[in-house]
Amino acid sequence: LPKNIIKTIENEELAKTKSVREEAEKKVSRAYPFPYNFQSGDVLRVVCRPEHAKGKREQFRGICIARRNRGYRTSFSLLNTVAGEQVVLSFPLYAPVIEFIEVVKKRNEHKERFHRKKLYYLQDRPPEQTVF
Repeated sequence: LPKNIIKTIENEELAKTKSVREEAEKKVSRAYPFPYNFQSGDVLRVVCRPEHAKGKREQFRGICIARRNRGYRTSFSLLNTVAGEQVVLSFPLYAPVIEFIEVVKKRNEHKERFHRKKLYYLQDRPPEQTVF
């Protein structure tokens, strides 16, 4: 009889820890959608909360021309044409100001095929060719 009681208590405790662990994983996956699965050549939309404007959201859409994998200091650069001028913005990947990153178009869906990891040569193209 004592073995059955101990087994039932152990099973209850296991069920509790599983449910607590699952809830924690759900919260983490909602709050931090890591890892971001993108590479250079993908068209991304980055939505961030700037520090100077409370309650507002800014978004920037562009092609990822570089991704630097440096652990928690990982960053990436986006290129797009805004008002006829080419703009390159660099973002730290794990910055708290970034709300989310959405992959709009994958690398292999472009008309042009990219064979490099760093696409800095796109900066030398005319602005009409770098609108994404």
